[in-house]
Amino acid sequence: MENKTFFISLISILAVIIIALIILFVNKPSVNASPLEPCNTLSFSKEGAIGITFFGSKNDSMKYTNYIKTISPFDKADINFYYIDSYKPNCELYKGIAILCYSKELIRKAASCKSNYIAVLSNQPSNIRSSSYMNVLSINTASPISVFAHELAHSLAFLAEEYIPGEISSKTKNCLSEENKNNLPESFKGCSKDNYYRSIENGIMRTLSSSTFGSYDESLILEKIPSSSKTSLITGNVISEDCNQQQYYLISATYNNNEVTINNIEPQQGCLSTTSSGAFNYTLIGDYSISQEFNPELIFTDVQVGDSLTGETFISDKEFYIQTPKIQESQMLQISKDNKVLALVNLQSSNTRPCQI
Repeated sequence: MENKTFFISLISILAVIIIALIILFVNKPSVNASPLEPCNTLSFSKEGAIGITFFGSKNDSMKYTNYIKTISPFDKADINFYYIDSYKPNCELYKGIAILCYSKELIRKAASCKSNYIAVLSNQPSNIRSSSYMNVLSINTASPISVFAHELAHSLAFLAEEYIPGEISSKTKNCLSEENKNNLPESFKGCSKDNYYRSIENGIMRTLSSSTFGSYDESLILEKIPSSSKTSLITGNVISEDCNQQQYYLISATYNNNEVTINNIEPQQGCLSTTSSGAFNYTLIGDYSISQEFNPELIFTDVQVGDSLTGETFISDKEFYIQTPKIQESQMLQISKDNKVLALVNLQSSNTRPCQI
């Protein structure tokens, strides 16, 4: 009888251990491996510099690299350039008029390189617009090459269109109202809206026939380019250059009616990219805290017709993605706009579910 009781007790203990191990395995967030691609270096400036990763051939990527190096203020900036030619992004024709390559899979693949901005080079009919959304530039190579500088300025410095029509955000700095136009070195009427003013008659944000942003827009761009005394979000920690050895959180979310809904949080393999300008902020809260601007709301689309730049700024209806460092020192992710908290997420929870606001 004693042996039978001991045997039953042993079986019960083993069953409890097995069930506990199953629960732990199921709830533990695993790293989702979307195979990384070979990351090829085009031009390396220095560690901590802004990084741009092209998806396209080496020759096309070098053409845009060489071009942007001639455009002020990028000609004075430290920028690292990379390209990936082993993966072709699946781009959509947004609303039938603009190439838009933004997707979760593209973000995952771009994590093969240690960079901030993603530029997809796509050969489309000349009437198809290029676009800029979050940190992804979707470039129609049939457009004048200056479209690359234009879309990069949207993403990097959140510059609004200087042609009409366009959208003006509370964070827009290059289009000023009547009462603020005296802050401009010169003022020209018409900047996204017909009652707002721009600083240059015909700069790159107004026409792709131009080769200059103008001194005022250049200063706004330079504000977003790390100097030697600054470090970017992705270089704030000592990390390996090998993106196969890195991990980050990929947060999927949607924005609608001034509300952010967190759809998913996934640990991922690779180097995270950052988005650097916009009317929204995400903040990591904990022993290691950082705050970063981003723009999930506006999709800029542009095409040159003759000497005139035209297009439209759309309110996004797409799921967007945030990448954050996967570090123990940061426990919470907060998303806000105009000092209003829109979402709060516990990153350390095994289920990583959003908190109620």
